[in-house]
This record gives sequence, C-alpha cells and structure tokens, in this order.
Amino acid sequence: IILEDGTQRILPIVPEIHIEECLLSKEEVRKQMHALSRKTDVWPLFDIRVSKDRIHFLFDLLIADGTGLEIIFQELSQLYEDPKRNDLPEIQISYRDCVLAMQDQDLEKDKQYWFSRLQSLPEAPELPTRHQAAAGPFLRFKGTLTAKEWKQVQRNAANANTSSAAYLATLYGEAIKIYASSSHFTLNVMFFNRPPLHPDVDRIVSNFSTTLLLEMDLRGE
Repeated sequence: IILEDGTQRILPIVPEIHIEECLLSKEEVRKQMHALSRKTDVWPLFDIRVSKDRIHFLFDLLIADGTGLEIIFQELSQLYEDPKRNDLPEIQISYRDCVLAMQDQDLEKDKQYWFSRLQSLPEAPELPTRHQAAAGPFLRFKGTLTAKEWKQVQRNAANANTSSAAYLATLYGEAIKIYASSSHFTLNVMFFNRPPLHPDVDRIVSNFSTTLLLEMDLRGE
C-alpha cells in the first residue's frame, strides 16, 4: 500500500482474495471496473472478476510496472494450468531492500549534472487542445509492427549509428513536433530501472519505473 505521505508499506499479512463471479457481459464488467476508485492506503490495490467468458484484472500501476505485470500473469497462467502446483520459488529480496540499497548510493554527481541542465532544458511541448483538459480516464491507442517492419526499423537505426530505442524516441519527437508550437522541447520519458542487486530482482512485483528528461532539438540547424 502507499500511504498519504508517499511512502510504501509491505503488509506482513493480508486476507484471502475473493474473486467475484458474475453473469454480466465482458463489456459490462470492464465498464464497472473502469469506474472503480480505490484508496492507495487500503489493500488491495487491484481487483479480479470473472464474467461469462473472461477473467478481468484491474491493477493500480502504482504497485506494478510492465515487468511486474508480466510476472503476475506468468505465474497466474502456471497456476491456472496446474491448480495443485505449489513450487513457485520464494523471492529472497523485497522492493524495500532495493530502495534502501539505492539510497546508499552516492548520487552527488547525478544531482550536479541535472542541476546544471536546469537553465538550458527547454519547456515541455506546447500542444493544441480542443477544450480545457479535465481529469478522466486514459485512452490507449495500439499499433503493431510486423517482424519484417521491425527488422527494417533496426536496420534504419543501425544505419544512423544509434540504438532502436533512440531511433523510436526520435520518431516520437518528430510526431510531437508536427503539432507543437516549437521544434525544441523536453519530453518526460518513462523507463524501467531495476538495479542488479540480487538474482531475484527481476522477479519482484513492484513499480521500478522512473522518468528521464529528454531534450529534443529538432530545429534542423
């Protein structure tokens, strides 16, 4: 759980989860779950329901990043295929251990670097809006590259002497540039930061995501 002051707490004991089974359609269940609002300091920060032909999951992304969700679904799939299975290995390290270990690191050079960049970093891109922004649900737009298309992206990145991630970030910046009032702006980029402190780090379900300020200078000068 996450307390009001932003600190996290690992509860020593939690009750069993009751999975609600209903005869509603998957669309109706999804609509119900989408409207749920949970307090972050009250466990659980997730919900599981069963409709006619689906198992529905709702997770607060404060408690799990993309890798954490993959871990959950992988282990749930194993238990679904074999309900009697009880050999999932225990994890010998916690998210708290990782946080404490990272707090012990000397970050003075990092602080000096970012403080030195404050005066030169441009503002976030100013984008046009149709109306006043209001609090509401996020919308996800999904696209898929074929294996052939992804190979071409990798070749293009290699020809530009850069990584595929940097290449895609540049394309994203170029798309933002079309609508932004300036070609020089800063993006807030999310990435996963799981420190290699222990072999079990990649099996922890938590949110290791952090953000990086990425300057995009696409003025072509």
